[in-house]
Amino acid sequence: MMLEPLDMVSVPASVMRGFRNIDENYAYMMTIVGGTDAGRVLWPEAVLTKARETGLKLDANGNLGK
Repeated sequence: MMLEPLDMVSVPASVMRGFRNIDENYAYMMTIVGGTDAGRVLWPEAVLTKARETGLKLDANGNLGK
């Protein structure tokens, strides 16, 4: 599925999904996790490697940050 600016997609919790920017320009994606238990992000190792290269770290709660 290809989204256009301001399009929205809803994906149930615990369903594996991926997104890719097919444009040459930077893109922004906003994610809203609802409910009383947002769960936890399971980061692929490739994402963690790239994040570490930019100075981000994975904390004890599974969040990426400085």
